[in-house]
Amino acid sequence: MKRLIFSVILLLLLLYVPVFAGNFYIVNPEGKVVAQCQYIPDQGDLATRGEYSIYSDEDIPLHEAVLKNEKIARKVKSAQEISEEIKAQEKANEEELIKETMRQLAIDQLKTEGHLFKYIEEEKK
Repeated sequence: MKRLIFSVILLLLLLYVPVFAGNFYIVNPEGKVVAQCQYIPDQGDLATRGEYSIYSDEDIPLHEAVLKNEKIARKVKSAQEISEEIKAQEKANEEELIKETMRQLAIDQLKTEGHLFKYIEEEKK
């Protein structure tokens, strides 16, 4: 009997609790999106800081979320931001190439000096 009552209560709770597929975004008094969560935030707590929440079906990473017409939207990157991202990726690619080249040169040099590598050779296979 206790098990049945527990099951009924659990079922009612599951039916009562709304299921959300999106996120709630917290907006500060200046209109900046400052946080996100997947549950209904405590409106009273938010109000103590002048913040409020907005629900969005779209899952937007926090660093890309902006408030636009009282809705959460994806930030549109400027041409300069896109250019800087491309440069940063190209630099990272160059750094990786240098790292791998220097590693291989060091291994080759040490081999010519007579060093034996048991585990380094296994990595290449």
